[in-house]
Amino acid sequence: MINTITFDESAKKLILKVLGLIPDKSGYLINIKTKKRFKDKLGDLHINNFAGVYKRRIIRADIASLIELSDELKQDELNTAEKP
Repeated sequence: MINTITFDESAKKLILKVLGLIPDKSGYLINIKTKKRFKDKLGDLHINNFAGVYKRRIIRADIASLIELSDELKQDELNTAEKP
């Protein structure tokens, strides 16, 4: 069983703030403390491309990132099922 928490658009900024991120004037996420743009392996992240968080990792709202997340969730579920 996969435990999932979902949220709507109105909660996005609150969740990001809890993670230490806020959007700048252009909508790109910046670190609250350093004021530097948040970057992942694909570069700068716009608030409209934020999909969520899994295992302390920011998930992008693009098909490649969502497929990667889906594969990881399936593997985690298999690993959990194998444990006695």
